[in-house]
Amino acid sequence: MTSQRPPLLTLLVAVCLLAPVGAEAAAKAKKNKKAGGPPTAQILARFDRNHDGVLDAGEAAHVRHVFEALQSLDTDKDGKLSDSEITAAKVAKKGERRKKQ
Repeated sequence: MTSQRPPLLTLLVAVCLLAPVGAEAAAKAKKNKKAGGPPTAQILARFDRNHDGVLDAGEAAHVRHVFEALQSLDTDKDGKLSDSEITAAKVAKKGERRKKQ
């Protein structure tokens, strides 16, 4: 595979990233915080590449890419990564590194 996948940590952050980009982001972030989701500051710190305090279209495209990668690792399609799915992803990533060497 020629495309690079983001680090596993990025994928795990994406699991929690439920707030859409736009006018509803503040309300969704508040709801996520109550539900144990990451604070908006953490989301922006991870995905706001130009540090302007908002997610623009390019940054949102990166978030979508991360989410798609997450979906590919979610083998039971429950919207969450279990310990076994994370372990399988680590093993697969390790195998990819060995093939490149």
